[in-house]
Amino acid sequence: MGGCSDTRLPVYRVAATGIPESQAHQLAEALRIPVKRLRWLAGEASFVDPDRYLAVPSVRIKDPDIVARFTQATTNHHPDIPVAVTGIDYAALERHRPFPQDQALKAAAGALERARLTPGSARPMVGHTEFVTIAVDADGGEQERRLTLLDTHVRYRFVVDGHPLVGPGAQIQMSFDAAGEVTRLIHATRTLEPSSLVAIIDPEEIRHRFCCSVADEVEVDVQLVYLAPGLRNALDNAAYWRPSDILPWYAVTVRRMVSHPERGQQPFVSRTRLVPATDDTRFAPSISVTASAVEGGRVMARASASGGTPPYSFLWGGSNPGTFGERGPAVSYEPLTRDLRAVLPSQSLRRNERVSATVADANGVSAQAETSLWVTARPAPQTHNSVTYGCESPNDPGAWTGDRVAWQSAMSAFGGGSERFCWLADSSWPGDYIEPAKPGTIGAHPWITGDADYSNWGINTANIVFYIGDANPTAFAEMYPGAASSQYNTGAGGTVLAPNSSVTVEIGSSNYDVPYAGSWGAPYPNDRLQWLPMYACNLLEYDTSPWLNWGPAFNGLHSVLAFDTEAADSNPFVSDFVLGILGFEILGITFGAQTVVQSWLSATDATDIGTAAAMGPMTNVDQGVTLGVCNYGDFYWGRGPVGPTIPRNMIHGWWYIRG
Repeated sequence: MGGCSDTRLPVYRVAATGIPESQAHQLAEALRIPVKRLRWLAGEASFVDPDRYLAVPSVRIKDPDIVARFTQATTNHHPDIPVAVTGIDYAALERHRPFPQDQALKAAAGALERARLTPGSARPMVGHTEFVTIAVDADGGEQERRLTLLDTHVRYRFVVDGHPLVGPGAQIQMSFDAAGEVTRLIHATRTLEPSSLVAIIDPEEIRHRFCCSVADEVEVDVQLVYLAPGLRNALDNAAYWRPSDILPWYAVTVRRMVSHPERGQQPFVSRTRLVPATDDTRFAPSISVTASAVEGGRVMARASASGGTPPYSFLWGGSNPGTFGERGPAVSYEPLTRDLRAVLPSQSLRRNERVSATVADANGVSAQAETSLWVTARPAPQTHNSVTYGCESPNDPGAWTGDRVAWQSAMSAFGGGSERFCWLADSSWPGDYIEPAKPGTIGAHPWITGDADYSNWGINTANIVFYIGDANPTAFAEMYPGAASSQYNTGAGGTVLAPNSSVTVEIGSSNYDVPYAGSWGAPYPNDRLQWLPMYACNLLEYDTSPWLNWGPAFNGLHSVLAFDTEAADSNPFVSDFVLGILGFEILGITFGAQTVVQSWLSATDATDIGTAAAMGPMTNVDQGVTLGVCNYGDFYWGRGPVGPTIPRNMIHGWWYIRG
């Protein structure tokens, strides 16, 4: 990304938000979408057909012996809905042909014209969602790869004042199946008019600010954009959410080089952060935060905000993730830490507590501040429930607090189960992804040697775990006990490398070979992990064969969801993903759940943050034709059928999808 020579740019006033319900219905009718299945909310029109969107030809397995082989080894966390044993029909997939691109463009333009919604400052882009099946040999090596273009999608790209207009509030998208039927639609736009001019921060100053915030040498790329926030507030349904001004922002990506034991220097790219491109206090709020500890324990913190467009909403970050529901200018909480005294009797519960506060004004413009103080923490509580979720956020409190809060808030509000854990900062460890050498035990250094199944500590102890951090195709960032925030994503921080590497954990200047092939999923009776969504750039980059990098870690895990490309930071993406997998009801209308994969790709597209990807294992069975039993069509527990657990020794291949 390049810099920008502009010193003053216009702010755009919002003249109208969204489209009237009548026009939304006209658009639906022009696209042959049943109006009763269209969602119209806050001016945003959307539709997903869960039966046809990203559908892959599949057949239900009827042989009772085959079905029993899978179901007997699978723990059903929602017995009212039987485990679904289905297989991808390879022959039918081979015959699949996508809807022609020229016809998709014509259909999209015609429908918008009939609904009087033809955009004046956007151009259509056409493409396909790619689905790949990979056959592997007994050693996991790739034998054959087949690619299918599942759908044909049309997306409109907006420009204002010569700069991209990005974000969930500037989207027109349609997906067509092979027959030309619309399987997905989103229309979320505003009518904008140029208003006052604002002074733009020099891009070199932005680079300097980011370089000063990290401990090692990095390359900082910046691009000037206009950001259109979502028509709906991603974190709560505050009545004041009505952005009236659209500002210029900088999209900032930090790139550093890290050493890989076999591949030499590799780029490690942060998610793209969006920061206001102006310090003009009429539009950009500022914040300060103070904190104290009552008798060295309970944290009492208060934030003060000014500038921007009141009223304000606040997000709080600290060692206690239970602050996720706080939106006011003050917070009180008990600091938490992992209790290591079982293996390190000398452990002190004293810690340097980081407290961060993020303010968002009525336009969705945000600012962040933090402070630190010494406290005596208490051990994080243990939870044991039926359906559970967790999160790993090694740079929180900090840059990604809003994403973590969006995950917790949505899972809590819409019935995602009980939170098993939420590990932040130096409590988020490489060992959380590693089964210990002796299952059900904990070693002297669990942050290195593994605790994935211990107590409620690691990823295998929850049904779904959301990772929020930085990555590349062969590694992702973590932390370790006592690590300072400045060590995140640096040579001094923690890193998990792909399990086929000679070095699998890096902490500081030390490298560790901790075999964790077969660690992810439910390899042992007390394990329960099915899905591992990872908000991380490039982790599933197609050109690097991610099934060879990360496939060896699978042992009952149903799918990993991440990104093929770089990705931008977005609270709405996280909320939309949760709403997709759980479904929801509003104004008496029920919107059904999507599959886990559908929701991941749909939420990514709707918020325009990058190219999503997902992958999972397959087992071949013979039912007259060869079928690939897999979990591609999984719903979340209680929302629809879930497929069987596939242990490591039954993996014959992989499925992979990218948007």
